[in-house]
Amino acid sequence: MSGFSRPPTEIIGDLGVTGDINITGTYYVNGIPITQEQDSFVDGEEVAGTKDGVNTAFTTLFVPVAGSVHLYLNGLLQTIVDDYTISGNLITMIVAPQSDDKLIASYRK
Repeated sequence: MSGFSRPPTEIIGDLGVTGDINITGTYYVNGIPITQEQDSFVDGEEVAGTKDGVNTAFTTLFVPVAGSVHLYLNGLLQTIVDDYTISGNLITMIVAPQSDDKLIASYRK
């Protein structure tokens, strides 16, 4: 059929899936279009860098999608600008973490 287009599919509620799902075309998560390159999430990554009370520079393994980073210091969600800044995969803490601190990031890549 020429000129036929399907309306977008919307799933409301929980969706339990076992196995692989292949999706073609553009799909959206919270209104944001997702492309193949953005198709994955990183959860609970311990960011790289020396925690010694002096160093403030840390890196994530991948470059996060802008606005997708959730950074936790000892389980407390940190606030961009007040607690850290980010450029590419470089996170700069405002206050240097101590050696026994846990610095964990979750983000879209």
